[in-house]
Amino acid sequence: MAPPATRPVAAASSVHIVNRGDTLHSIARRNHLPVGELAKANNLDRSAKLSIGMKLNVPGARSAAAET
Repeated sequence: MAPPATRPVAAASSVHIVNRGDTLHSIARRNHLPVGELAKANNLDRSAKLSIGMKLNVPGARSAAAET
C-alpha cells in the first residue's frame, strides 16, 4: 500500500505594519531575514521606500496569534 500523499506545509508568516523610521533593512534584521527575502515576499525592490501603515508579509515569522 502506498503511503498517504502529503502536501507541502507553507512557511509561517506574519504581517508587520510599517512604523516611522522602519526600513526593509531594519525589519529584516529584527526578523533575522535577508533583505532580499523580505523584499521578494512583498513584491518590492530592495531599495523601496516604505510608507507608514504599509502592511508587509514577514516570511517565516511566527505571528502572535500562532503562539496562543
